[in-house]
Amino acid sequence: MMKEEADLKSTSVALLNPDDPRAEAKARRRARNDKMVKIMRFIQSTLGAILSIIIAVFQGRVYWTYQKTQSQPGTWPAVPNTMPTILLFSVAVAALVFDICMLVAYMWPSSRYARWAVVIGGGMHTVVASTKTVSFAIAAVVSKTTFDYGNSSGTNGDLWSYTCTDQAETLNNVIQSDSNCNGQVSVYFYNSHIMTSVANG
Repeated sequence: MMKEEADLKSTSVALLNPDDPRAEAKARRRARNDKMVKIMRFIQSTLGAILSIIIAVFQGRVYWTYQKTQSQPGTWPAVPNTMPTILLFSVAVAALVFDICMLVAYMWPSSRYARWAVVIGGGMHTVVASTKTVSFAIAAVVSKTTFDYGNSSGTNGDLWSYTCTDQAETLNNVIQSDSNCNGQVSVYFYNSHIMTSVANG
């Protein structure tokens, strides 16, 4: 708060004393810093949106394949656990919606999103970034835990670990196990990058 008051005071001094070179220089530096922060957050939102799309597509594809083929006997576990897939898909979609709104606000500052973007991009940025980090972290832990448990117990009830089993491999032409398995491994990799990105934002 004290820093913001000092910056506001220096900006006011620059406006009231246009001939003061120190005040003008400080005001210009502040303007450059604000512009750089905006550019960095725009890049962060762009990368976050791209990664969220990738995660949502991979998870959505697995779930869509499951829904389409679950009526065929023996294609999926008797008691499938779809919760990790749905959870990660939901988190990715929610993050994508937020990032898209931020991008629209940054690209079209005169739109109705502009004021909201200033609030979120300013004082609430840390809160939102932390929320995204925690959400992706929870989803990643749940997915990885069920994956590891499925492999260690041999039950493979979750869609991720099941698509990576030898049994699923024999049904590759039906449930596309190879691509779905590799896709979900990629999702875990991309999710780690998202958590790192928003945590450092």
